[in-house]
Amino acid sequence: MRKEKELSKSFLSQFTFFFGLHFISNFSSFSISCSALCKLLNQKSNISFFNSNF
Repeated sequence: MRKEKELSKSFLSQFTFFFGLHFISNFSSFSISCSALCKLLNQKSNISFFNSNF
């Protein structure tokens, strides 16, 4: 019973670690694509248009 508990604990920690890693990698790629999109938008349209809207 005790061994089972330890096993589940290690599995949970591994799972959270992998999930966190996956989430961080996804988030970083998302932020990179978002910044690239913003740069593209700034290049395509004039900045005064952005300033008047926001």
